[in-house]
Amino acid sequence: PETPPEPNAPEENNKTAAGDLERMLKDVHDWEAKNPAAHEELRNRYEKVGHAAEKTPLGMKVMDEVRAALQRVDEKRATAADLVWKDMEKCSGEAAEKRDYDEALRALADVPVPWVEFLKARRDKAATALKAEAEGRIKEAQRRAVEASAALEPEQGLVALKGVENLKYAPLAEETATLK
Repeated sequence: PETPPEPNAPEENNKTAAGDLERMLKDVHDWEAKNPAAHEELRNRYEKVGHAAEKTPLGMKVMDEVRAALQRVDEKRATAADLVWKDMEKCSGEAAEKRDYDEALRALADVPVPWVEFLKARRDKAATALKAEAEGRIKEAQRRAVEASAALEPEQGLVALKGVENLKYAPLAEETATLK
């Protein structure tokens, strides 16, 4: 004959499940204290606790803590990404000020691996703006050079091109050299 379950068995199982969840959450908190910059791994660990909590009736308290922890990790990651971006932007800006658009674009292309996806949109927008700026300067000088040549004033064309001769932008370097 089968033994009927004790009246307190479900309640005891819920206490055990809640205790396991709290232990799992504490383990992730402890790991976070030792590895505060491991944002992706922290998200994965907290999400694992969250998935476990979803499967239990008493997991709501733990889920609230998991949501708060995930938000905290995301805020830390955003702050860290902003610092990485500021460094990239500074290097790129310094190169652009020296009219070295090739170096400025390289500074934007060198996104550290953990930040590639996170900074892609910012990087792409800044690179597009740099390319447009370089191309605008060069194309304007080229236009003036062609007009001067058509007006039989080649010296004026060379003056226009001289204004961009120290500008470094590989995609249009050959075109500019051909005009000279």
